[in-house]
Amino acid sequence: MFKFESKKILIISPQPWGHLSISKHHYAKALSVKNEVLFLNAPEEKTGMKFWTEEVPSYPNLHVIRYLLPLPYSLFFHLRTIYKRVNLFLVSKKIRSITPVFDVCIDFGNYLLYDNIDFVRAEIKIYFPVDDFEDLKPSMRGSRFALSVSDNIIEKFRKLGQKCYFINHGLSKEFADLATTRLNNLKEWVKAGRLNIGYAGNLFIPFIDTCLLGKIIENNPDVMFHFFGSVKFDPGIAWQVAWYKLLTEAKNVKLYGSVKPGELAIRFEDIDAFLLCYKPDNKNYHAENSHKIFEYFSTGRVIISTPITIYKKSKLFCMSENNEQFEVTFNDAIQKLEKYNAIEYAKARILLSLDNEYTRQIERIEAIINKAEKSTLN
Repeated sequence: MFKFESKKILIISPQPWGHLSISKHHYAKALSVKNEVLFLNAPEEKTGMKFWTEEVPSYPNLHVIRYLLPLPYSLFFHLRTIYKRVNLFLVSKKIRSITPVFDVCIDFGNYLLYDNIDFVRAEIKIYFPVDDFEDLKPSMRGSRFALSVSDNIIEKFRKLGQKCYFINHGLSKEFADLATTRLNNLKEWVKAGRLNIGYAGNLFIPFIDTCLLGKIIENNPDVMFHFFGSVKFDPGIAWQVAWYKLLTEAKNVKLYGSVKPGELAIRFEDIDAFLLCYKPDNKNYHAENSHKIFEYFSTGRVIISTPITIYKKSKLFCMSENNEQFEVTFNDAIQKLEKYNAIEYAKARILLSLDNEYTRQIERIEAIINKAEKSTLN
């Protein structure tokens, strides 16, 4: 029976270890509670020849591998094949010197540096693509198991006769701890003055419907909008300039910048409802899921949303049929928050979020591995 306990695990991530924590980082933290975890970064942009590991505060079994390559970073853009070969040779040599054979390797899809993970020796290899995009190939990349939060990705694998298992987004410990406390102290939501509407995430990704959100902000001056996330934008892109201008000049908007998970979970206490407002291009983004949903639901509060495919039939959202109807949906929702934030709905949201805590997702991955191994034995 396979268990994620006392294992040596390598996580390969396209996003570095840093201030912003997403699924790769949360899995690394959760797995390190009972295992030794190495988190492999991409090379630093400086030139040199050096590998080093860094401890992660509060997670003694989790170490981040950082390194410099003896090549200028500009070669990545001009002579990528050479850059990738040098990187692969040095990284594989270093990895094997640290741990000749890992128990588990989880590849979150560093496509730009690695065509596959054959260079890693591991008993179990898991490919976990989170974000779909037009050129994503349904390849196992040298792994035995494929997992995804995206039905579109799973369908790409299915069409080629390959199995990819659905594992939903997760809820981090910071939010889960507060969610448990809320669950034990649930009270009826009561409007207390000005409504507070929240949004968390990068404010300048191209798939946010900023025109629609701008209308919502301008047409609801009595509502306070709280935005948590990076406010860095490209001054050469007109829509980003206009969006930043609106956010910084509107009197009913409060910008917090990037906020660490623990602080964010606490700040969510004062939010009456949350926003999801996307415009999919159905090539690189399909609006089928969002990693923010369980963080929002951990508060018990309703999400007012443009269409999110996976949750289209859920009664826990206030979801518009399309973007054109979103403003009507929003206006209706804020008038009926006593109904949408009622205890029965709040409890269901919190329980759903806790059922998707990262520790629960790890248990689901264990079940997939054990079922596959049992099937092989039979």
